[in-house]
Amino acid sequence: WGADRLQKKRKYGNGLLLNNMSLEEALAEIQLKPDVSLKNKDVLYTHRSTVEGDIYFLTNQTADKVVIFPEFRVHGLQPELWDAVSGSMRNLPEYSYNGKSTVVPLQLEAYESAFIVFRKTAAPSKTGSKNFPSSEVVTELRNVWEVKFERASRGPAKTIEMEELSDWSKHANEQVKNYSGTAVYTTTFNIAELPRGNSFIDLGKVMVMGKVKLNGVDVGTVWTAPYRVDVTTALKKGSNKLEVEVVNTWVNRLIGDSKLPEKERGTWLNANPYKPESAYQSAGLLGPVKLEHIVY
Repeated sequence: WGADRLQKKRKYGNGLLLNNMSLEEALAEIQLKPDVSLKNKDVLYTHRSTVEGDIYFLTNQTADKVVIFPEFRVHGLQPELWDAVSGSMRNLPEYSYNGKSTVVPLQLEAYESAFIVFRKTAAPSKTGSKNFPSSEVVTELRNVWEVKFERASRGPAKTIEMEELSDWSKHANEQVKNYSGTAVYTTTFNIAELPRGNSFIDLGKVMVMGKVKLNGVDVGTVWTAPYRVDVTTALKKGSNKLEVEVVNTWVNRLIGDSKLPEKERGTWLNANPYKPESAYQSAGLLGPVKLEHIVY
């Protein structure tokens, strides 16, 4: 190191000796950018290189929607978004280059994750195009909902009508409040004309899973934000029938049964942490439910 052993770098042959600096400082010294530059520390990533291209997995670790501008150490390739929840794969038309890196505007819903894939030669970035164009509400579903619970799971024997969607755990009917199992929501809505672009049913929020049918066509299952399914091929002009089959966890039933004499309980656990005073879990289709369209 010569006379000054506290110096941070020293040229040696064709290379450098680096000392007394962080890894980030050392990488900056040799002008090596991070694999992914992210200013948001709540978004984590991992990366795998394959013979077909580079696959990045990004995950939002928060309960809030995030808008990010990650810089990938990739150049000259087309960014794609692969959604493991829906199985969809599409090009991301909005991106820019920063030296040998590619900046791709992204947004992730609460706890959402996505694969960003680079495998094809890049097409020119489309001026004015957005990777996540805003959705436009066609209509909000405000008709009465008919909700049918399973009698075998100790739900109400009769179908319940809901003028507005509400949380089972806050319902005045104890059979609904303590219900754990499956319930089927049914309603209808009308549209005068089919919207252009892709049409979606946005369920707002579902606790905890929902299977969606439109006009008898199974259009998908939701269990995480965004609680939205593509209904483009099932939607029709005029009257449409929407069915949402919702299932919740066993927590509310366990709490409800803890209030009963032991002989009347239908559930049990070797170690049951739930008591009459335990907090109920939110359950059911909470909404608001909207028909939206997006033009990519």
